[in-house]
Amino acid sequence: MTKILFLLATVTFLSACGSNSIIQSITVSSVVDTEQNQWVHMDSKIKMGSLQFPAITIPILNPKNATELLGKVSLAPGADGLNLLSVQANLNQLYNNALTQDRLLPNGDQIPIAGMDGVVSVKISDRSKVYVGASSTQFLVGLALVIPAFDSIGKYLPGAALFLPLPQGSKVDGAAGVFTGSSGQNGIGIFILTPNTIQLNKSNGLAVMKMASSRSVAVESKATAVISDENSSKNSNLKRSLYFMSLKSQVLSIK
Repeated sequence: MTKILFLLATVTFLSACGSNSIIQSITVSSVVDTEQNQWVHMDSKIKMGSLQFPAITIPILNPKNATELLGKVSLAPGADGLNLLSVQANLNQLYNNALTQDRLLPNGDQIPIAGMDGVVSVKISDRSKVYVGASSTQFLVGLALVIPAFDSIGKYLPGAALFLPLPQGSKVDGAAGVFTGSSGQNGIGIFILTPNTIQLNKSNGLAVMKMASSRSVAVESKATAVISDENSSKNSNLKRSLYFMSLKSQVLSIK
């Protein structure tokens, strides 16, 4: 009986729309502003049992000019036990003003995307980060939120990463899940890949992103999400820990 309850509760935490993603639903759209900057808007619903996001908006600031707003990350508790997460990001300016290339999660593991060069990140708080990348055919937008409450899991299961496909029916590829490490290195991540459908030109900052890879368009490979083995010993233990945490009603903070 206990085993059955554990499995059901694990599904409650991780299952969404026929997949085992923490994402219940996700929509992505993009627009080009009057200055020819490409903006991406991502809205998602996340199921985490009794755990709730705080109602906050975190600005995404230009790392070279802290007075310039390049987007925002909004969190809020939702109805029916869901949490709302939305991201608005200026891909051009984030990419052009990032200080360094970065393919690492806050715990030091690789992000769950393979086959895309020139990925950069911008910090939105002490530890949490937004990631941006592009090829001639795809955009990458990622978010890693460091959650101090997850330190209790990382203490016993450091260096774990459970990233699973987005829900069936999503119109974008990608992966979402949980990562663990030392104190201050634990949290959740969402990474999406969308088609690059705009016309690039020399005046458009995304042309710089296009040239980040030295490969020609003809031979450029397609970036793909890296999916975890959820049945491995470490990830089975991680799901068990997430289950017990999800039973306790608490409002999470972001670091």
